[in-house]
Amino acid sequence: MHRKKSSFLYCWRGKPLIHKIGIISAVIIASACYVMFFI
Repeated sequence: MHRKKSSFLYCWRGKPLIHKIGIISAVIIASACYVMFFI
């Protein structure tokens, strides 16, 4: 589980534009990353 969380954070880290785009886009990207590790 810790390894999965690490991958999740890595997915986030690979999207540096999140801070410029906004929280809504950040949530969308986070959801995409979350789904990607569950498929």
